[in-house]
Amino acid sequence: MLGKLIKHEFKAVSNVMLLINGCTLLLSLIGCLTFVSPLWELDNAYIPFMAVCSVTVYYIAIIAISFSTVIYLMLRFYKNLYTDEGYLMHTLPVTPRQLILSKGIPAFCWLIITSLLIGFSVFSILISAALKFMSESDLREIISRLPQMLEELYGMHGAQYISIMLIVMVISSISGLLMIYAAISMGQLFSKHKIISSVGCYVLLLMINQLIAMIIMAPYYARMILLDSNNMNDVGMSGYFLYVWISTAVLGLISGAVYYVITEYIITKKLNLE
Repeated sequence: MLGKLIKHEFKAVSNVMLLINGCTLLLSLIGCLTFVSPLWELDNAYIPFMAVCSVTVYYIAIIAISFSTVIYLMLRFYKNLYTDEGYLMHTLPVTPRQLILSKGIPAFCWLIITSLLIGFSVFSILISAALKFMSESDLREIISRLPQMLEELYGMHGAQYISIMLIVMVISSISGLLMIYAAISMGQLFSKHKIISSVGCYVLLLMINQLIAMIIMAPYYARMILLDSNNMNDVGMSGYFLYVWISTAVLGLISGAVYYVITEYIITKKLNLE
C-alpha cells in the first residue's frame, strides 16, 4: 500500500514540480544567452547598471523558485492530511508512518532535484560569465588551481568536499522537511487559526534549532579566540568548516528524528480535523 501511495503522490505533484523545474532550466538558458550576447560589448554607460539588474532579477527568481517548491510541498502535506481530504486519507488501511512517508519521500526527491537544478543553473551562469569576461588562459588557470584552493581552504580534496556537502545537503533537506511537517502538525492542535499557528510553530522550532546550533558551535568559537594567530592558522578555517558540517549533520539527524516523532504522535494520538 505504501508503494501505491508514493506512486500516487509522485503523479499528483509531478505537473507542478516539472513546471517549477522547467522554469529553472529556462532561467538558466536565458541567463547563459544573456552573458554570451554581444550586448556587453556596446559602449554604453548603462551596461553596468543593466548587469546589476540582470543579476538581481536572476537572484530573486532563484529565491522564488526555491520558496515555491517548499510552499507547494508544504501545502500538499497540509491539504492531504489536515483538511477535508484528511478524512479520506486517514480512513485508508495504512499507518500514520506510511502516510508521512508517502508524502515525505516524493517531497524529499523533488527537493533534491530542485536543489541540484538550481546548483546547475548557478554553475552554468558563472561559467558563461567567466567565458565572457575572462580570457581562456585565466579560466583554465582557475580551474586547474581549484582543487588546491579547496584543499587550502577546507583541508580536503575536491571529492571529499563534494561527498561531505552532498551528505549534509541530504540530511539538512530531510530535517528541514520534517520540521515543516512537525510545525504543520503542531498547528492543528489549536482550535482556531491553524495556519497561522503552524507558521508560529515553525518559527519557534527554527529558533530552537538555531539556538542549539549556536550552543554547539560555542566551544569551537571559544577555542579559536583563545588560540594565538599561529595555531589558529593551523587549525582555523579548515577545522572550522569540518566542525560546522559534522555538527550540522549530527544536529540534523537528531532534530529530524524529533520532528518525525512529533508528527507521528500528533497524527496517531491528537488528530484534529475540525
